[in-house]
Parts: sequence; structure tokens; C-alpha cells
Amino acid sequence: MELTGEYKGFEIKVSEWDEGKAVSASIDHPLFYNSKIDGKSLKSIKQKINKIIKDGFERFDVYVRGWSNNEFYIVTVTSIDEYGDFWVIDKEGNRSKHHNVYEKSDYNDSIIKAIVEKAKEKETLNKEFRAIENKLKEVPKQGGNNEP
Repeated sequence: MELTGEYKGFEIKVSEWDEGKAVSASIDHPLFYNSKIDGKSLKSIKQKINKIIKDGFERFDVYVRGWSNNEFYIVTVTSIDEYGDFWVIDKEGNRSKHHNVYEKSDYNDSIIKAIVEKAKEKETLNKEFRAIENKLKEVPKQGGNNEP
């Protein structure tokens, strides 16, 4: 059974229950993208929301794509703007804004590894393809008057 409610402007969806008490909830708010809060009761979940609000935005690590499609970097989300774009900081301290970021998880680690491997295979195949293509014999150019 899922219960939905609102607390201080945050939509709370309680999805897990144990002996009638809420033990897991997610909050829907752009500042807390995909946040999950665990607690022994709805009261404890509300207390955790209060702490998050009081302490400010909780930073979290994500993957972003590099300039080439087979590069991914781990960055830290520092804020999310009113349009849902993510402001991040990289390990060198450079800030940038991204529309798409990817969850830092074991699942995504394996997907990213597969993407990088396939991109390398694609690059090798493209080199082989160009080498074969370059072997094609062209018809020699004719005179400038389109004479046969």
C-alpha cells in the first residue's frame, strides 16, 4: 500500500511499511532529486526532512557524459535549478550545468563500462572500414570537356 501526503511543500510517498509504521518514503521536490528517506515512522521521516531543509541541499555524486559519447566523469551535484538542470563541480573544482546526469550506482557502472568497450570496438571497426574503403579503385579523371 502506498500513501501520499504533503509536508512543508514536499510530496511524500510512503511505499514500505512494517507493522503499520512507515519505514521508507520518497520526497518529490526538485531540490532533492530521487531522494529516498528511511525511518521507523512517518514522524522520523518528517524529522529527517526538517534536517535536510535546515542543513540545506545534500550534495551527491553522479556521472556526466564527456564531449565524446564514450567518456563519463564522476562529478558532484551542488544544486538543481528551477528548470531541473543540475549544477555540478568536478574534481578540479570547475562548475558546470548539465541537463542530463546519470546515477552513480553499480548498475550504471556496468552499463558505462559496456558503452566504453563498445565505443572502442566501434572505433576499431571504423578504422578497418576506412582502410578497406580506401582500397576501392576509382575511374581516372577525364579531360575538362567531359570527353570520354
